[in-house]
Amino acid sequence: KKAAMAFITPELKAQYTLSDGTIDYRSMSKTIPLQADHGPLQVIFEDEDIIAVSKPSGMLMNPAHRFMSGTLLNRVIGRLGFSPFVVHRIDMWTSGLVIYAKNKECVIELHRQFRERIVRKEYLCLV
Repeated sequence: KKAAMAFITPELKAQYTLSDGTIDYRSMSKTIPLQADHGPLQVIFEDEDIIAVSKPSGMLMNPAHRFMSGTLLNRVIGRLGFSPFVVHRIDMWTSGLVIYAKNKECVIELHRQFRERIVRKEYLCLV
């Protein structure tokens, strides 16, 4: 909470204070930019529409809070300089390919392909 409060200015707080005096923290939190990490990132493919990266086992996909870092998304933001669209997710303890879209048109089409099972996924379990 202390880290989050560093991003909240009195002006921002006033902007999200409701008529009854309560603060809409949920809406206000969306104004806090996701943090960029510049840690190692294995890019498998990248063009003007998508970036496909290898997620190592043990790494979270997304931060629990916008002011936190250390996730795959934070590293992708560090590389791109902006927040991409999350196309799909894999579990923390799963390694594998993760695709992010760089624009709204692309994410809509990729979500359709995942939903209609056009995208083929393969899993290998090592015990």
